[in-house]
Amino acid sequence: FDIISKSGLFDETYYKSLYGECSQYNSLIEHYIVEGANKLYDPSPLFSSAYYFQQNTDIKKTKINNYG
Repeated sequence: FDIISKSGLFDETYYKSLYGECSQYNSLIEHYIVEGANKLYDPSPLFSSAYYFQQNTDIKKTKINNYG
């Protein structure tokens, strides 16, 4: 969580505009970590989760979160 938050690469405004409030979580980053990455949600306009997993099939198989 802290690494993603401090990286400056998670765009909360962008994420919220695409995926909504995600109010069951404490933060949008938490939603991304728990749910969004597995659904191939993009954390910013500069990072495509779908493209990342397409290019790194070994990561998808291990179920490691691509962003944290």
